[in-house]
Amino acid sequence: MLQRSIPADYIRDVFNRFGNLIDVRMINSQLCYVMFSDEISADTAMETINGQEIALVRIGIIESDKSVDSTTASVVH
Repeated sequence: MLQRSIPADYIRDVFNRFGNLIDVRMINSQLCYVMFSDEISADTAMETINGQEIALVRIGIIESDKSVDSTTASVVH
């Protein structure tokens, strides 16, 4: 079953509520990267939004490799 995609602006609006959002990069219709300026904001967003529905789509959040960057998370929907 195809899932609908979530516009980058909508994702940016949702994640911006958790701190200083630096970037949202859409990789494809079901994967994007979200980067915060600090680890606390990224962790709070992951704990709060993981498994929730955004724009009628249930999302999962996968933490990026902390050895590379602790402020980035992958959003899979």
